[in-house]
Amino acid sequence: MSKNKNRISGLFGGQDDQSGTKKPTQSKKPQKKQERSRAQYDVPKGLTEEISQISKKYKCPASGVAALFLVYGLEAYKRGEINVADFLTETESLKFMYGVDPQYDPEVDS
Repeated sequence: MSKNKNRISGLFGGQDDQSGTKKPTQSKKPQKKQERSRAQYDVPKGLTEEISQISKKYKCPASGVAALFLVYGLEAYKRGEINVADFLTETESLKFMYGVDPQYDPEVDS
């Protein structure tokens, strides 16, 4: 077995098969996926387009940009800079007592 094949086999924490050679049991990619989770949220019209534009500008995934903004928003909430109660609205939902209106305006440039 060549050096590269041994090195690659060792990276994947392989197990021996009947021939005595190692085979990959788990790649690093699934481990990385376990560190992240997928979520789907209803967001104001235009917000996803702005996230997409930012991701194109920096040549990175839109999900990464959205995650970045979620992290910073959550940190601002924890510091008391955002009060969810200020954005609560009445709703006709049978499941929730209130809705949340983030008051997003796609026309506002900073």
